[in-house]
Amino acid sequence: MKAGESGGRTTDDLKETVREVRPWVALLGRLGFAAIGFVYIFVGILAVQAAISLREARAGTRGAFAYIAQLPFGQFLLAAVAVGFAFHAVWRFTQALMDTDAKGSDAKGKALRAGFVGIGLIYLGLAFSAVKIILGTRSSHRFWAQSWAAWLLAQPLGGWLVALIGAGVFIAGIYFLYQAYSTKFRHWLLLEKMSGAQEKWGTRFGRFGFAARGVIFCIIGFFLVFAAWYSDAGETRNFGGALRFVERQPYGAWLLGLLAAGLFSHGMFMFFLAKCRRMVCN
Repeated sequence: MKAGESGGRTTDDLKETVREVRPWVALLGRLGFAAIGFVYIFVGILAVQAAISLREARAGTRGAFAYIAQLPFGQFLLAAVAVGFAFHAVWRFTQALMDTDAKGSDAKGKALRAGFVGIGLIYLGLAFSAVKIILGTRSSHRFWAQSWAAWLLAQPLGGWLVALIGAGVFIAGIYFLYQAYSTKFRHWLLLEKMSGAQEKWGTRFGRFGFAARGVIFCIIGFFLVFAAWYSDAGETRNFGGALRFVERQPYGAWLLGLLAAGLFSHGMFMFFLAKCRRMVCN
């Protein structure tokens, strides 16, 4: 009985802790979603400009950061984006450690929560990239994916690791396409607090945005596997590289325009998440 009571108290304590941190957890997450939406909208705008002018796309987060920095008050805006990304990273870490999405502690739940940690690290890296642009730090001619792919390929069994990561990214792309088809992303939204118009447009933006991200992730994953096959880190593609690949295909301007509209839609969906995302499960 004592052990059971102790376990019960531990569970209750954890639930109470989640309740106590809910306000700042929700605030960090919502600010982060707003920052992500802001950047995705600029990524979409840059891709549209490339599609219309037939110039090579300088899209992707790095291109969006550089574009934002050139705007009036751009340094301030980019600093706000960096802070928002850092906040989002902290929220993702909180998701993983405190299980605010109620994923559980079984093998599947632990894997999903580990994925939250990985997402948090990605956004910390993006925040750091934004800060480097603000400080005027020159970056290497290689983007980070090429750098770590080159390092992995130089390790024993590194080619297999890069191929495995590429397969994971490709599967993530398929998952995003499935989300676009199934609209299961709607369970993240507080639909009961949304108007009919908000629910309709949130769903539309979400579907179009997930479809665009699914295509881009599939391209990135394919090129990672390709890089592993030929042991050439130069074959890897980042977000902007995937858009440039699409741009160079037959009817590339039209395809790029569709992806640009999808990325803009994903940015708008992030604003819906900033306002209406279900942040903590009871």
